[in-house]
Amino acid sequence: MLFRGNSVTMKVNKDSIKKMKEDAESIWLPELAQLMKSTPEPFVNAIYDSDPLDQLFWDNVVLVGDAAHPTTPHCLRSTNMSILDAAVLGKCLEKRGSEDLKSALNEYQSVRLPVVAKQVLHARRVGRIKQGLSLPDREPFNAKKASVEDCCELQQKNVPFFSHIPDVLPRTKAVNAVVPEASPASNEHASAKALS
Repeated sequence: MLFRGNSVTMKVNKDSIKKMKEDAESIWLPELAQLMKSTPEPFVNAIYDSDPLDQLFWDNVVLVGDAAHPTTPHCLRSTNMSILDAAVLGKCLEKRGSEDLKSALNEYQSVRLPVVAKQVLHARRVGRIKQGLSLPDREPFNAKKASVEDCCELQQKNVPFFSHIPDVLPRTKAVNAVVPEASPASNEHASAKALS
C-alpha cells in the first residue's frame, strides 16, 4: 500500500480489500469480520505514531493538546489529555503569575510530561495489539484465541493515570464522586505494567 502526496486518507485497491477481508475472517470474531466484508468502499487512514516529546515549552512558547502529545487514537485520551493540559497550565499560571512565567511553565511541564509520555506510549502499545502486530513481549493479538487477561489489557481503565487528577487541580465533591482517590503508587504500578 502506498501513500501518495499529502493524503492521509486514501482508497485501497481490490487486492488490498480482498486481503483485508481474508485477514478479518482468520483474525476477528465473525460479527466484526462480517462488518468489514459489508463495508462498501473501504479506505485507509494513515496513523502517524510519534515518540513522546522531551519537553513541553521553549522560552515563552508552551505546547498543549495534540501539539504536546501527538497520540494515536487507540486509547481515546486525546481530548481528556488536552483538557487536563489547559487546566494544569491555567492553575500553574494562576499560582505563579506572569512575573514568574518560567517557574509556571516548569511546573506545568513537570506535572504533565510524565503523564502524557506514558499515555502516548500506552496508546502505541494498544494500537499495535489491536492491529495484530508483533511486540517483543507477546504474540500478535488474536481475538478468537485471546484470554480474558489479554482482553482486559485493552480496556480503557488500564491507561496509565486513567483516574489520576493532578495535585495542582482542586478535588471537588463532584469529582470525588466520579473519580475515586488514586494513589500515585497505584498509577505508577499501572503505568509500569502497561509499558512493560
